[in-house]
Amino acid sequence: MRNLIIYSSKTGNTKKVAYGMYEGLKDKYDIDIKDMASIKDISELDEYDTLLVGFWVDRGTANSVAKKFIQKIKNKNVGLFCTLGANPDSKHGNDVTRNLNTKLLDKSNKLIEVGLYNGLVDIALLNKLKEKPPLFLPKFILKKMIDAGENSREPNEQDIQNAVEKFDKALQKLSSSDKVLA
Repeated sequence: MRNLIIYSSKTGNTKKVAYGMYEGLKDKYDIDIKDMASIKDISELDEYDTLLVGFWVDRGTANSVAKKFIQKIKNKNVGLFCTLGANPDSKHGNDVTRNLNTKLLDKSNKLIEVGLYNGLVDIALLNKLKEKPPLFLPKFILKKMIDAGENSREPNEQDIQNAVEKFDKALQKLSSSDKVLA
């Protein structure tokens, strides 16, 4: 079974998790890694059975480039992982998980796992929220966003280890179910 880790990263958070996963899984699985921007044609994915797709969260789901890319994927085993500036266990993190579990993938795919990991909020975005907040945003929400951004952090070794363990279990389960079918 061939596997591919694909990632979209704006500030390096998701790339860090993706490469950490690759390093943690490469000796156990037939796995490659690619930056989403390097994939010019979705048919490049035909040689892979399973895709582990990483991205940064924007407005409760995959960033727009990753979202468009993910929606083109058909008939694959897919794991989704992302980085976000909020605590992955927060209400926002739970909302993101629900969105990824129900709204992102084409129905022809099999979702094998979802993982959320810490990401440092882009300082330019944080400054923009402080200096010129959107008028439509209620003040209490703006305060929550700024607080979350100020408390955000880069993914650390524990985040990466958690990602490796989570997706290792998902790939093991997938491999053992394939063996039963063979």
